[in-house]
This record gives sequence, structure tokens and C-alpha cells, in this order.
Amino acid sequence: MYVEVFCYAGQGNDGSEPRATIMRGCDHFVEVEGLSHVQVAERIRADGINVLIDLTGYTINMQTQVMAIGPAPVQVSFHGFPGTMGAEFIHYLVADRLTTPPEHADQYTERLLVVPHTYLTNDHQQSRREVYVEGGHEEFGKAPPSSFLLLATLTLLREGELMVS
Repeated sequence: MYVEVFCYAGQGNDGSEPRATIMRGCDHFVEVEGLSHVQVAERIRADGINVLIDLTGYTINMQTQVMAIGPAPVQVSFHGFPGTMGAEFIHYLVADRLTTPPEHADQYTERLLVVPHTYLTNDHQQSRREVYVEGGHEEFGKAPPSSFLLLATLTLLREGELMVS
């Protein structure tokens, strides 16, 4: 199976190692900073993306407006927000049994793609979140170095590796 990976970066290059790692791991790394949501969606369509995977969800620097335009036939939410997007234009949510118990699938607008163990690979050293105190808006965290919208052309999902609920 071959997967052609496109990554669309919504913010400029910050020179960080995580960004460099993502750039090296893609077949196509496309800078879309400064483009409108419509322009980004048009680029995605022009690139022939079959499966669009959003890594931001309802978090800082989200790209939900691009997903709302519907530039790909299959649209997936993964990792950025571990709950339902509550949006009919998101078809699937990558989940695990702990974070998103399959018995609660009826509470989600998305179909659940349940991975066998855990999909959430974070720890306190990797996490970069902005936290604000009500009223003072003092920043206690760092903004993420970049926001990425990862897009991939998937030709095959192997049976048995995930459960669709």
C-alpha cells in the first residue's frame, strides 16, 4: 500500500524540530499561510485529496472553516480535539476505547474509527497549550509552533487494524 501524504501548513516556518520532522515525513509540504479558507480548500481539491485529516479540531489555529467547505470526499478529525466536532462535514473521528467509548457512538456526529490501543500520544513535555486566566488573560503556556492541517491520499485501509463504529 502506498499513501501519498500532503501537509498544508497554516503558519510560517518557525524553525522548530517538530516542524522539520513533519516536513521530512511528507511527500508534499505546502505553505498556505495568508491564503483564505476558500483558497486552501481550492488547493486541496486541485491536489486531488481523497481523505482530509484535520489535526486541530476546535483548538488554537483551527482550520475548521476549510473542512466546512468540504474539499475532500472523506473528512476525518484526529488528535487535535478528542471529542465530537458536532459537524456533519466531518465524517469520521479517530478514537480509542478509553477516550471515546464505542458505546457512546450515538453521541457523536462522526462515525468512530476506533484504534486498538490509544491514539493520543502526548505528554507534558510535548504539550504546548495556551492557557488564560479569566479577566487577566495572562499567558501561562506557549502557543504551538505551527498549526498543521494534514491531508493524505489513502488507497487502502487494512482490515482488522481499526474498528468502524
